Parts: sequence; C-alpha cells; structure tokens
Amino acid sequence: MTGKNYSLDALNKFFDFAAEKGLLKRNTALSRKLAANKILAVLDESEKADLRNADISKAFERFQNLQGTDYKPDSLQVYLSRLRTALSDFTSYVDNPAAYKPTGAQRASPKGKREADNKIAVKNEGGRAEQGTPDSHDSQHIVVPVPLREGLTVKISNLPSDLTAAEAGRLAAIIKAYAVIGGD
Repeated sequence: MTGKNYSLDALNKFFDFAAEKGLLKRNTALSRKLAANKILAVLDESEKADLRNADISKAFERFQNLQGTDYKPDSLQVYLSRLRTALSDFTSYVDNPAAYKPTGAQRASPKGKREADNKIAVKNEGGRAEQGTPDSHDSQHIVVPVPLREGLTVKISNLPSDLTAAEAGRLAAIIKAYAVIGGD
C-alpha cells in the first residue's frame, strides 16, 4: 500500500491547504471544492474512499438526474469542468506534492509579478485601456473586441486562431459563471 489518500475527505483537506498556502487563489480553490462536493455527493462510500476509481461521467449523470433542474445547463457544465480540474489537481498533488503545479495557471501570484498573457481588457468610453495588456497579434493568436454595452468594449485576447466550437463553448460557460444574477 502506498499510504496515499485519494478520498473525498482528503480532496477537501487539499483544497483548504491549497487556499491557505497560496497554491491556488482562495476563490478558485473554494469553487473547485464546492463543485466537487456537490457532484461527488452522489457517490457511495466505497467510491468516496478512492476518487481515482469513481466514474466521473456516471457520477455527473446521477447528479444531473437528481439535482439538474436546480441549475442552468451552462452552470452544470461549469461545475463539471471545475470537478475535472479539481480531481486533476488533487491527484497530481497526492501523486507528487513536490512537483505539483496547479491546472490552469491559477496559483496565487505575489504582487508585482507580470500577469498572465490571457487577459480580458476593458476600454472605457474614451477608448483607454483600464486593465490588460497592449494589443499584440501574431499568426497563432487573435484579439476579439466585443462591444458589450454603450461605452464599454471588452477585448478577449490571446485566443488561438484555430479555436474550436467546443473550446468556445467552454469559454462562454466560464464567462457566464461570472455574470451577476438578475443582471440584463
């Protein structure tokens, strides 16, 4: 026996630890932990004892059947994405804590460090960039300006020029997760 613990309880402790130690941003760790616990609640005790042996697709299907009407379809996909990332991060950490690197470059970074190239830049009415990096184009990445509302254009940068429909759907689901409830 390896002595490594892949249980749901260990997953929860991992995300608490990752948030506390800055391995992941606190909100990222909590959202992944929440999604994992909601979906994995449908597992029986033997499945919860070693998450590597759980059939995630079947668990998600069971979750949808039991509670799917409480969520919008896009929210369900965000939950599934967070669960998959949570399990990937968790098993990677348990397998080799010293070599662990968070999935999706979500590690909390100290102030003053250069931010990731993948940003959303927002322009105010005068056209000045309020956050983000200067526009840059290359043959493999594109910048998409999106007029969001009067006086506000959002630029989505660093999109691959060969973006697939599935990837676009995943991005849309992630952006929808940030929407203010009740906003138009």
